[in-house]
Amino acid sequence: EAAVQATRMGAYDFLAKPFTPEELKITVQKGLERRYLVLERKRLMEERERNLLELSKERGRSKSVVNSMADGVVVINQQGVIVYANPMARELLRLERSPEGTPYNEALGPPRLAPHLEKVLGDTAAPARISHEFDMDEKTTLQANITRLQDEDGERLGGVLVLRDISRLKELDRTKSRFVSVVSHELKAPLAAIEGYLEVLLAGTVGEIPEKGRGMLERCRDRAASLQTLIKDILNITRIEAQTVT
Repeated sequence: EAAVQATRMGAYDFLAKPFTPEELKITVQKGLERRYLVLERKRLMEERERNLLELSKERGRSKSVVNSMADGVVVINQQGVIVYANPMARELLRLERSPEGTPYNEALGPPRLAPHLEKVLGDTAAPARISHEFDMDEKTTLQANITRLQDEDGERLGGVLVLRDISRLKELDRTKSRFVSVVSHELKAPLAAIEGYLEVLLAGTVGEIPEKGRGMLERCRDRAASLQTLIKDILNITRIEAQTVT
């Protein structure tokens, strides 16, 4: 009865009389080992709690950084399900609710991004990173950078979609193209007039021109022709850029 009561009170073990010193030594040794294991378990539990707390803090800091980014970030797992989307991504894509937990081909819309995501995430022969531009409306243009995630063995882990609003850059590009086009047209008319007058002078319509003066006029005519060619090239480049921009 005394042994049972002592065990209930927290005793590790007991020895019934009579016992030998060797038996006492073995029992004490077992008790010490058990005490060591209890303390080691407690230490590991405390260390685990600290690590989990530090990991939670680190995840919180990382999430705060990503949430404050000016670019939209969407993370997709290897099953094609969105596991994270920061507020800017939801704003740029104009999503009414969080797309997390939804397959990307349902949340992002097939006409916009789904085909490109499927190409990067599903086709191992495709590039690991592609960039795509698309219009949300007449005034808003987004650039999507899609990157495939994989481990060292090449196994696919999913992908990351980064969205950036490039509407202002596109507008600046269009403004630049319009400016170059206007300036080129404004230069073309007076330059054509100068070239025409030089041809008239060289033709002798207004009288004979000294040989030295003729050489100077011919050089002016050639330079004017070169400028005309340069202006035509600039206008052609502007037209090509305008088609690319629009």
